[in-house]
Amino acid sequence: MGEEEDTLRAKREAQDKYNARRRERRASISPEERRARRRALMERCGDKIRQKEKRDRERHKEQRARQYAEWYLRNKEKVKQYAKERREKQKEQMKIKRREYDLKNKEKIATRSKKYRDNNKEKVLSLQKDWRDRNPDAVLFHSRNRVSRKRANGGFVSKEDLQEIMGEQSFLCVACFSDLRKATPHLDHIMPLSKGGTHTKDNIQFLCAPCNLSKHAKHPLDWIIEIYMKENS
Repeated sequence: MGEEEDTLRAKREAQDKYNARRRERRASISPEERRARRRALMERCGDKIRQKEKRDRERHKEQRARQYAEWYLRNKEKVKQYAKERREKQKEQMKIKRREYDLKNKEKIATRSKKYRDNNKEKVLSLQKDWRDRNPDAVLFHSRNRVSRKRANGGFVSKEDLQEIMGEQSFLCVACFSDLRKATPHLDHIMPLSKGGTHTKDNIQFLCAPCNLSKHAKHPLDWIIEIYMKENS
């Protein structure tokens, strides 16, 4: 046992000495020169180096994961602070990249978002309610914008008109025919205000919350096609 400990101690000391000499050599070389040497080495032996690095990663995968987990637990606050500072420093750059990604992947994002909403309807409704409760100013701003669009697009609907529309629908959601007396009905503009629809009796219907969230500001024909495709998929 004593011989093994001596051997291990000798190995550690040799490794420490090697690391110290390596640090001294690195300190004597400028960063630009180090990068130039690295590029030259990769040009000569890039494939071999990458293959060796890949083999090493696979061989020590569990050990590296365990070491990282231990390091992260020791430096959790430091990591969070670094991430926060990095986000603040690159805030505008990240916004630009995010905007570019959204524009390039518009349909993909819309499909992914719709799939998530369909699979997590109750969760989405709960999150939206929590957000409205935490952001009353933003809700008021949105409401005022909506009122402005109503006025700009023209039209008026009375309380009696709404009661008549609900009666004509037999208190059922237009899309899924669920009983609106057992849930909070959502007033919906058939042609969305954002697409030029008017706030008039002939452009209003009542939907259940999930259907209204699904329709959102879609063109009515697009929404009908979407429902048809979903029912026949």
